Amino acid sequence: MNLRSLCVALAVTFFAVASTAQDSCPRTKAQHVPERFSFKGQQACPGITINVGGANVSTPGQNCPLLATHYPDHELEVPSGSETLVAVHAQAPTYVYHFACERDWFLVIPWGSTCQLSARFAGVPVLRMTTIPCAQTTP
Repeated sequence: MNLRSLCVALAVTFFAVASTAQDSCPRTKAQHVPERFSFKGQQACPGITINVGGANVSTPGQNCPLLATHYPDHELEVPSGSETLVAVHAQAPTYVYHFACERDWFLVIPWGSTCQLSARFAGVPVLRMTTIPCAQTTP
């Protein structure tokens, strides 16, 4: 074995021993995130304009979101100052809701518009976690 190979072997052995001697507890905890809705985009639902005897009568439109995402209660893994780790015990589904403007009618007269739910899709699940103490190793 030449000197270069011996130095590489010693370095690999040193780093392998150092890494196994380190504490294996990740020092993390589960941080609670409350349920919330997130709205994205916006579309204008038109109002109505009626011409009566040369006078225009109009109603204002309303704004409608393009989509909304529902996030249920869940947890995030964050650093902790104590000897703890995070265990995942469940998944919670998220949902994405799509909205569209729909015209309202009074008999045959357009009577404004409303924001209506047009579709619901399953989103990416979020994790439910708990914080547990790290296992103590005995020599």
